[in-house]
Amino acid sequence: MVQLLCPSRHCVIGLAYQSPDGTANPEAVVHLKAMFDLMVAGDITTLGVLNPWCGLCKSKDLRAEDEATVFTTMDEAKPMLDELEREQAATRTFWEASKG
Repeated sequence: MVQLLCPSRHCVIGLAYQSPDGTANPEAVVHLKAMFDLMVAGDITTLGVLNPWCGLCKSKDLRAEDEATVFTTMDEAKPMLDELEREQAATRTFWEASKG
C-alpha cells in the first residue's frame, strides 16, 4: 500500500497494489505521485480537481510511504479496502456538510 501522507499522517491519496515478492515497489511511489499530479492539474470535465494539500490540516508537505500490509493478495484485501472506502466516503460527506 502506497500512500501520500502529510506530517500529521493524514492520507491524502492511497493506492493498493499487489507486489510480486511482498516488498515495496519504488515504481508504485512514482505512479501514485504522477496520478496525484494529474488529478490536481485536471479540471471538472476530466479527472476532477484535488487540492495539492491535506484537506484536514492544510499541509502542503506531502510524502509518499510504501508499506506492506497483512494481506498477501488483492482478493484477500478487497473486503477491507471496500469497507475503508465506504468509511472514507462517509467521513468526506460529514466533513463537507460541516463546512456549511
